[in-house]
Amino acid sequence: MFKKLVSLITVAVILSFLLTFFSIPVSSSDVSPCYLYTYSAFSTLTISGTTATCTSTAKGYIGLTTKVYTYQALEKKNSNNSWSLVESWGKNDIGYIGSATNVKSGLAPGTYRLRTSFTVYAGSEYEIVEVLSFEKTI
Repeated sequence: MFKKLVSLITVAVILSFLLTFFSIPVSSSDVSPCYLYTYSAFSTLTISGTTATCTSTAKGYIGLTTKVYTYQALEKKNSNNSWSLVESWGKNDIGYIGSATNVKSGLAPGTYRLRTSFTVYAGSEYEIVEVLSFEKTI
């Protein structure tokens, strides 16, 4: 009995080590596995001169996800490190992919980010996924 217990514990330790050692890194655009209807989501802010290009995409599961509402908020960092809304956009897409690209010109110097909130539907059920872009300074 004792030998079987030691063997089971040894196997569990070895499996735990192997799973940790051979784990596959997850990219920053992958969504946490706790989401039911969303496979991936990303939010990208590109700034050229004083013009921001805001791109956001969420992908659901084919045959499960029915609609994606994308809300983009371009935000500017304040002196106290809080964020103020510069511009926002909303878009509905039918199907399992939601995507939006919007442009804002005439930006003042400062640090900006794109905050995107996706509402991903499966019929009448839904979940909300929020994604932040990297900060960009002009």
